[in-house]
Amino acid sequence: MSPGIAVTHCLTQRVQSTRALRKRNATTVYIGGLIIAAFVSIPIVNLATPLFAMALMVHVHKCLSGAKLIVA
Repeated sequence: MSPGIAVTHCLTQRVQSTRALRKRNATTVYIGGLIIAAFVSIPIVNLATPLFAMALMVHVHKCLSGAKLIVA
């Protein structure tokens, strides 16, 4: 198998697993989005929304994917 075919296969597998994870947990991800939207609606606090949203979604992804969280 050539390296190009192997890379294409790995990327295809990753896309399929990502779609399956998103489909299984659509409600959880949607609720996370609603929380972010509520955070945006608060004046002045909405300036911190990008940091809050990134942290929330990374946390949700780690919990849903079963990865271990490393807390420093």
